[in-house]
Amino acid sequence: MTATFKQLRNSMNKFVSSAAGSIVGIFVILNFVLVVTGQAPEKPATRTCKGPGCAAISKAELFIRTFASSGNSKGLRTSQLEQEEQVKLAFYGIDATRREIEAGRLTEQEGNFIIDGHEQVIRNYVRDKGSDAKVSAASGQVSDIPAITKSMGKILGIARQDALMGHEELAQQAQAEMVMVLTTFSEEFAKTCQDQNFPVETALGLERQNQLMGTGISLTHCMTRKFTTELKSQGVTYRFETCSDLSHFPRKWELKISGGVNGTGQAEGGFWDAKFLWKGIKTNMGGEMEISSEEIEVKDESVKIPHDKGPNARPNGWPSAPIPDPSGLPKRALVMKMRIAPLLLIGNRAVQGNNTEGSVDAEVKRDDKPCSPVTEGS
Repeated sequence: MTATFKQLRNSMNKFVSSAAGSIVGIFVILNFVLVVTGQAPEKPATRTCKGPGCAAISKAELFIRTFASSGNSKGLRTSQLEQEEQVKLAFYGIDATRREIEAGRLTEQEGNFIIDGHEQVIRNYVRDKGSDAKVSAASGQVSDIPAITKSMGKILGIARQDALMGHEELAQQAQAEMVMVLTTFSEEFAKTCQDQNFPVETALGLERQNQLMGTGISLTHCMTRKFTTELKSQGVTYRFETCSDLSHFPRKWELKISGGVNGTGQAEGGFWDAKFLWKGIKTNMGGEMEISSEEIEVKDESVKIPHDKGPNARPNGWPSAPIPDPSGLPKRALVMKMRIAPLLLIGNRAVQGNNTEGSVDAEVKRDDKPCSPVTEGS
């Protein structure tokens, strides 16, 4: 056993100076010892998470729910969890070494020396990927989201390991890194979102992520959108426009009439009303208005979690973190249509309002840039 440990220690000394190259050698040696003596009775675990942030609760499910997606979810979500080979081998090495300690084939001091090398590989990996993500996140630009999520996908593969014995501290470091990236991006995005063009679903996704992680950052002002629609009848164009924060159904609309009749007005409460000149006479007329909406369901597939758990990995028995249910978020995808009863022009002789028999409709369009909401008193 002494000779074996010397071999392991020599390998580790080489590993500390030359990074990943020694992991495979250590892993092979440990697995060889494990195969030869795999039937030895286990002893209680001697190494557990001891860092200041090591609360005995698994947040793996919470982080999967927050940051992982393989469908159409927006925000800082990764479409695939990744765990690169050097990280996978390092986790395998930790598990195998812990088992050797528990079986008495390595002392705690000997085993921890080996484990520290494996953990350093993972720490360096998390630090490097986290740094890449934070550099991009500092801009708060939607255009940088693909680059950020690419790095976050690699960290998420580590962050979900907190439910495995001996992986807790490393997983929680990865979790903290991901929250920092989300916080950094969201704070800057909140400052610049009104100058950017992006689908409102992006802001909705980020708002939900911040609620799940409890960052206290609000992005509701990034969800405002200008809605417009144009309807035509008898050579008259009716252009309706409003700005809504999406938490309420758009109610108040500004109206411009052009073409055969020119004027301005408003729409609210199921009716539109406009002032215009007809034959030199100031006229005020309107008609009925109806808005219908249809929610478009956006389905996300289950996240693709890699089968990267080592043969010696064991659950630590920690309970799962409760996953909050974000409330108050508006619907994610909405298609709206507007129908109005327009004016009725009777040649050049007369004009009437509320022409219900000649009702026209059109789809309401939504811009991709935030706007200032139309208030009830304006």
